[in-house]
Amino acid sequence: MNRKTLLLITLLSSTSVVAYVCPPANSPTLIADFEKGFTQLKTAFTTGLNTLDSSVSTALQIEKETILGAIAVQTQQEAANAANIAHGDMEIAKVTANAIGAVKQSERIKDTALNFSSAGQGYNPCLVLNERRTITETDEMDKKIRANMVFKNITAGTGKFESPVDAQANALEIHHQRFCTADQAAAGLCLSVGDMQGANLQASTLFEYSSSKDDFALAKNSFINNMVGLPDAPLSKEAANTPRGQEYIRKKLEKDALISPALNSLMAIQSEYTSNPEGIESGAKVKPIREQYREQVSRYLGHGSEYQNWNKTLVGQTERGVVIEVLKEGALELALMGKKHEQNERIESMLAALVANENNKVNGLNKKPLAGTSKD
Repeated sequence: MNRKTLLLITLLSSTSVVAYVCPPANSPTLIADFEKGFTQLKTAFTTGLNTLDSSVSTALQIEKETILGAIAVQTQQEAANAANIAHGDMEIAKVTANAIGAVKQSERIKDTALNFSSAGQGYNPCLVLNERRTITETDEMDKKIRANMVFKNITAGTGKFESPVDAQANALEIHHQRFCTADQAAAGLCLSVGDMQGANLQASTLFEYSSSKDDFALAKNSFINNMVGLPDAPLSKEAANTPRGQEYIRKKLEKDALISPALNSLMAIQSEYTSNPEGIESGAKVKPIREQYREQVSRYLGHGSEYQNWNKTLVGQTERGVVIEVLKEGALELALMGKKHEQNERIESMLAALVANENNKVNGLNKKPLAGTSKD
């Protein structure tokens, strides 16, 4: 720019000199000087503009590169910051997930420890399970031997023939030795009062817990035989083939069928209050099934040490343990309802037998001729 200024001043000075000389306007020398001066001025001006343009372009390029570099650096920094933030978020998420997992695992361990320890299993699960299994096996064994008990223990049982004289003598001998009452002894019917006087005459004897071989078991058998009465006398083969013998057998079958419901009910009571001589499938000796049921009920609604232990255990049980106890009680209630249903079935069969017996009596009366009529 200084050179351009100097050039302009020089040109102006030259013009002043020429003007001062005042050469002719159409002088070739003057025209040449003017052209030369303008050419120089144009060249200087063009050169200056080009130089300025180049300088400005260079400066803009440098500025552009600087700005782009700064933008790139800022972009990298922002990318790095974003990566750091994402990494931090990921680490926080991992830590949070690990913490939640640890809490969940701790809760599962705690729940497992509570639910599958003694606090979540209810009262003494192994004992109760074994008792319930024993009840089921005892019940099945009692049902298996019940029909055989009728034939074995009852002198006048269904399908049996025996001398009524011998049966009566045997029954009186047992009574006099074991069950004679004070009044009977005073009347001279027996020598002395029995150890269990009158036990074979009391229905309450059936409801006493006993083994299959003690005095109560003998008293139960004697009581049932006293109820049923003497057996039917056997027939010879020749007599059985006669018409009267056939009628005798038919009456015997009819009688046995009618008393069968009562005998079955009596045997059911006896077997439920008497320990099974054969035990259970494992051969182990067990208590009478009614006694087993009574112990189960006493645990939940009764008294004694078992009830106290169950009550103490229930206080420390988890929700799962309480639910298990509720289910145990429900299962026991269903089992008792099943026994009640069996009792109702026996009652129904005895009522049917009573109706059949009354019907036979009516039919027997109808077959007899009325008074004042002839026998046709």
